[in-house]
Amino acid sequence: MKKTALLVAAVAGLASTASAQFTYGSFGITGIADNLWGSVNLGGATPGSYASFTVTFDWTDDSPAFSSFSEGWANEARLQFGSGSVVAAAVTTPTYNFGASQSAVTSSNGAGNGMAQPGVMFNGAFNSAYDGSGDLWFNYRQTFNGNNVIDWNSISVTLNPLMTPTATDLGCYDAGDFAIDTEGSAFDTELGLYDSAGNLLANDDDGGTGALSLINANLAEGTYYIALGAFNTTYGDAFGASSTSNLTGDFLLNINGSNVAGGVLAASTVNWYSIKVIPTPASASMLALGGLVATRRRR
Repeated sequence: MKKTALLVAAVAGLASTASAQFTYGSFGITGIADNLWGSVNLGGATPGSYASFTVTFDWTDDSPAFSSFSEGWANEARLQFGSGSVVAAAVTTPTYNFGASQSAVTSSNGAGNGMAQPGVMFNGAFNSAYDGSGDLWFNYRQTFNGNNVIDWNSISVTLNPLMTPTATDLGCYDAGDFAIDTEGSAFDTELGLYDSAGNLLANDDDGGTGALSLINANLAEGTYYIALGAFNTTYGDAFGASSTSNLTGDFLLNINGSNVAGGVLAASTVNWYSIKVIPTPASASMLALGGLVATRRRR
């Protein structure tokens, strides 16, 4: 496969796209009980490309009639965004177009029974970017079974824009099969491959020689991003590559058997690279020929 250009620019990091954060008006939910899903239609948002969300609220147990609050805990709070409402029934793993995996809140102490827990927070990524054009539903529940009644007060929902990596540009390649690897590196590496929308297409830890990494992919026309880190780097959608690894050392990044980048990877660092994939010369010739034929036919 022919590589048609090599450019060197930029360093690892993330740069914001044109869209900005969007925050819905604050609201509250009272009387959450019985392990059932409830829903609030937040409506649309300013047009953009939103990749993730931040939700905060004040959690309180509103069951003063009971002497024992043995089942109400803030870390049993669950939420799920979607393109529609859930039904009022116990649902373990609902699926939505914009679904974000339900998870426990990041409460430091579990927010014990009958206690108020201010500042409960959820951070997460959408399974696919939300463009703001359709209604976004806020689906919620508590996972307990019992007589507790819970309130979520001062709920704030912020949508965060897609952040595209600031990356070293490795130039243009013809469309087709790619072998991206870290052969020759001196430590346990990991690789991730993303499309321009931030979707994780592939990631690999030890697919190469020993603890080195290898991704095989067939890439069509477009821009792609490669994230190189040390074990144990975490990869997810929305360009979600992060590392807390203490491993460091010399690395090599190779594409189709040719070395394209190298250096020393710092601890807890992910290096980003981009490639532009263009149609093969044969495809481009056919497109040009088709255009010429079409032009002649229009005469």
